[in-house]
Amino acid sequence: AMIVGTLAAVDDPSCPTALAIAEHAAKALPVAMASYGPMGAWPEGVGYWAYATRYTVFAITALTTANRGSDNGLGATPGFNTTSLFVAHATAPSLQFFNYADAGRYTRDAKATDTPSLFYLATRFNQPAAAYLQRLKLKTSGHTASTEDLISYTPIGTAAD
Repeated sequence: AMIVGTLAAVDDPSCPTALAIAEHAAKALPVAMASYGPMGAWPEGVGYWAYATRYTVFAITALTTANRGSDNGLGATPGFNTTSLFVAHATAPSLQFFNYADAGRYTRDAKATDTPSLFYLATRFNQPAAAYLQRLKLKTSGHTASTEDLISYTPIGTAAD
């Protein structure tokens, strides 16, 4: 969140420290992203995966925009390219989650259902199953799509895929 907020103020001459804050925060991000390694799982369950991945995607998207298309290699962090599979494997056909680390059992839990990052990951890493899972979760949870869902929506992940 610090990266996104400070990048908004980088060009503001009244806030000369914004760039330094953004650069410092961007250097710390790989340390946090190491938790995705080596294979994309998250140590605290699906709910905290959703929280961490949401803000990771915000930061990567903001850096990519600010750096004219470069995320400084963050997207290549080991496990990040397969992290959507963690959610898929932690979700049973009943749409209950494997419940550990206070993840909650059901996709109807707002914390665990709110995973628009799956659309981003589906597009970024060409993973139609991630987009399919997010659409299925939205359809069955009773929740409406968020602004983030609309911004990162992708049409891949249909039965035709």
